[in-house]
Amino acid sequence: MDLPLLDPKIDIVFKMLLTDDDSESILVALLNAIIQSSQPIIRAKVLNPQLPKRFIDDKGTILDILAELDTGEQVNIEMQMANQGETRSRALYHWARIYGSQLKRGKANSYRDLKPVHSIFILNYLEFKELDPRLHHTFHIAHADHPHLVLPDLRLHFIELDFVMKLNNMEFLKKMKLALWAKFLLNPADTSLWEEDMADAELRKAREKLEKISASAEKREIARMREKAALDWNSSHEYWKEQGRQEGFEHGRDAGRQEGFEHGRDAGRQE
Repeated sequence: MDLPLLDPKIDIVFKMLLTDDDSESILVALLNAIIQSSQPIIRAKVLNPQLPKRFIDDKGTILDILAELDTGEQVNIEMQMANQGETRSRALYHWARIYGSQLKRGKANSYRDLKPVHSIFILNYLEFKELDPRLHHTFHIAHADHPHLVLPDLRLHFIELDFVMKLNNMEFLKKMKLALWAKFLLNPADTSLWEEDMADAELRKAREKLEKISASAEKREIARMREKAALDWNSSHEYWKEQGRQEGFEHGRDAGRQEGFEHGRDAGRQE
């Protein structure tokens, strides 16, 4: 019996899928779909392919992928299954850390040698609820009065997978490769992705790679442990949030009673 495919949105499965020795072309295809540069990416070397055992059941750590492109630009990718809060600030922080670390690692000898950094967050939730729904949000630094004047070294990309859940326009999907990747990440077993007119060679390769990962008992157990750790963290986070709300409610109720008592007592004295 065929085993069900592992969920590629689990960060450790996502990293297995894109960082193995034979996965470079899959990573390059995904990055081209996201970054959409005028010069297509040709190579992407993963700088942190390791899967440290200490992180497998670490509830608060998200496993990212750091890669260097053939242009010298750096890319950091995070897959986020759940909203852990402060996504926008975290994106800026990670961008700044990687951008500055080029000097520390000897990649750049002066500020002039610094290369652009793309920080990519693939989100399994809606982050930008104040905007009209869309799949891909991109941010950069531009002059306040002359938006065409851009500082090119900062690029933040947020992919909201939820957008394609409501999307049934297959013609749109055919034209937008990122939408196909999003559908694959949401449901890799979706047979519509493999119809002849929808087929994409690297997406097919990603599916085959995921099947291989899913067939490994060791990797399934690692994924299970990682998913459990994330679920434990999310449950604990929600519990303490609810405790905070309850304590705030009780404190406000008690303060209101005390204030009412004192107000009534003072009014009685005046009468």
